[in-house]
Amino acid sequence: MTIKQKIWRIPLVTILIFSIGMAIIYIASSHTHDLLQRSGNLHHPYLHNIQVLLSNLKGIQENFQNAIVINDSSAITLAQQKAEKFRQIGQEIASLDGKKAIAQSLRSQFDEYFAPAESATFMMLGIKPGDPMPELERMTVVLNKLTEALQHEELAAAQAFEKSLDKSRSIVQGMLWVNLASVVFVVIGLVYSSHRLITSIMKNLEYLRTNTQRIAQGDLTARIPENGNDELTLVIQSFNRMGDELQVATGKHIQYEQKLEMLNQELEDRVIARTAELGVALDEANKANAAVAYIADHDTLTGLLNRRRFQEEFERWGKYAVRYERAGALMFIDLDKFKDINDTYGHLGGDEYLLAVASLLKKALRSTDYVGRWGGDEFAALLPEIDAIAAQEIAGKLIKVFSETPVTVGSNTLYASVSIGIAVLPDHTADINELMAFADAAMYKAKEAGRSCYRVYSATAHEVQRVDEHARWAGRIRRALDTDQFILFYQPVLNLKTGETTEYEALLRMEDTNGRFISPGLFLESAERFDLNIPIDRMVIRKGAHRIATLNEQSISLHLSLNLSHKTLDDAGLIHYISEAIDEYRIDPANLAFEISEAAMMQNMSRIRNLSAQITQLGCRLILDDIGIGFSSFHYLAPLCIRSIKIQGDLIRNLQHAENYDYVAMLCKTCRELNIEVVAKYVEDLSLLGGLHSIGVDYAQGFAVGKPLESLGEFGVAA
Repeated sequence: MTIKQKIWRIPLVTILIFSIGMAIIYIASSHTHDLLQRSGNLHHPYLHNIQVLLSNLKGIQENFQNAIVINDSSAITLAQQKAEKFRQIGQEIASLDGKKAIAQSLRSQFDEYFAPAESATFMMLGIKPGDPMPELERMTVVLNKLTEALQHEELAAAQAFEKSLDKSRSIVQGMLWVNLASVVFVVIGLVYSSHRLITSIMKNLEYLRTNTQRIAQGDLTARIPENGNDELTLVIQSFNRMGDELQVATGKHIQYEQKLEMLNQELEDRVIARTAELGVALDEANKANAAVAYIADHDTLTGLLNRRRFQEEFERWGKYAVRYERAGALMFIDLDKFKDINDTYGHLGGDEYLLAVASLLKKALRSTDYVGRWGGDEFAALLPEIDAIAAQEIAGKLIKVFSETPVTVGSNTLYASVSIGIAVLPDHTADINELMAFADAAMYKAKEAGRSCYRVYSATAHEVQRVDEHARWAGRIRRALDTDQFILFYQPVLNLKTGETTEYEALLRMEDTNGRFISPGLFLESAERFDLNIPIDRMVIRKGAHRIATLNEQSISLHLSLNLSHKTLDDAGLIHYISEAIDEYRIDPANLAFEISEAAMMQNMSRIRNLSAQITQLGCRLILDDIGIGFSSFHYLAPLCIRSIKIQGDLIRNLQHAENYDYVAMLCKTCRELNIEVVAKYVEDLSLLGGLHSIGVDYAQGFAVGKPLESLGEFGVAA
């Protein structure tokens, strides 16, 4: 039975007890009512009639007395009328239950009285007072007897009625006691039932409390007796089941702890061993990170600062020098006749020559000087806290060191020759960009002077002309951008496996006022000096996307690659601009590729790593151009999203040299392992195609395949 049912049982039992008491009271009261009704119906009319009879009898007697005394005949008439009334009342008494015999007795006595009274009426007129009247005497005797009888009946009726009232009082008192007993039983029942219910609940709650404390203290054997079938019993059953499950779980937990302790010990042993391994790996990783950071700032072949890092250091120091009015010199150093070295000793021989020159530069200059490889066979040196005289002394020392120190290339001994241009801050200018232009102009003046010498910028007509030439080119570039005088030419890239041409490289040309096309080699250096590379590259991206869209309208799909300058690689808005061009012309991004030089990659490895991931995420492809500076850097391509590489043209032109052939073959093998395609540039002889394909080259590009042309229609593709 549930607690709810138990609670409801209390008022139900109370109602039952109270109902029984009320039923008893109802039965008793009904019996009392009947008794009173019967007594009232019997005794009250009878007593009333007896009293009326006595009153009538008294009135009859008085009327007869009056008739005799005053000889009043009307009194006789009244007596007769009352006698008639007496008889009627007697009839009514006779109709009462159990009073018929009494009524007949009274009526006969009355008749016994009234007969002489009637006969006496006829004699009354002749009788005088004092005359003997035997009838009246006999009538008086009867009347007295009748009066006594009526009085006796009146007393008996009054006593009977009093007995009925006494009996009714007893019954009513009994009902009151029964009612009181019912109330007492109800109260006792309520108290008893509530006490039992509360005691049962509190007992079970106490069991729950004590056994919960036992379990909390660790005694998992604690259980509660299960008595009853109410909700608390269900809770107790759940509590006991919980105890059973806890006991089982604790046993398993102990087993697991033992196993865990064993595993922890084993893990600690492994951690100790692994920590030692990780320590070694961390050292190697730190070394690798240091190597990556070093490569990001240094030229891979020579170990000098790369062009990007040198420019950063130059700009930083230049701002400091201008602010605090400090002196300093900038040197541009160009190797004389380096092309002859490459043509004679091959690409690897040229690299060996460059490495030796870089070593001489580092030894000859101060540790506080900044030395960088500007590009190709050019170097730059920043000499802080140096005036023009000291800079000339250092330049003379450098020329002497190069001319007196032998350089070994293979088995050959050579002597390096350099031309040096010097510009001094603040003597020549306080503008660091102008300082670079002045040093460059001075270097070309040294070359014109016969090489193996230095020149200080002196604002000669020739030097001013060179500086002005850069400024004029910058002006022409800006006008060409404004008037859309830049044209894209397209050079085909041949698939050596299929023999098909579905890829093209876009090459930039400037159109002059006479309609002639100007090669980028004449103006890109000036564009770089005046920070015009980014707007040029953005223009190229938009023109390339437009050309792809035009061909798509003719149901022609081809892949087009565009070149990006090293300064554009630092453009924070580059990816957004490419995405906008793709969306504007609604082209497939897979048809668009971007080429960056290996030199630009090595100048900013971390930026290229992020840029390659972003370009790949757009759906475009990334091509690494002019591979050939040194294979030692090539393993850094693995984390980049590179689709293909293009081998430097000098390696292909001089492929007949064994070292060049082996180098290209090694590149192809490594690229196959990295799933990177290889493109050979400057293929000017069709006989090379078979050999290139045999060593693993995938594509060929050069005059033997096709010259750059303005219209794709000239290659058999609709313009």
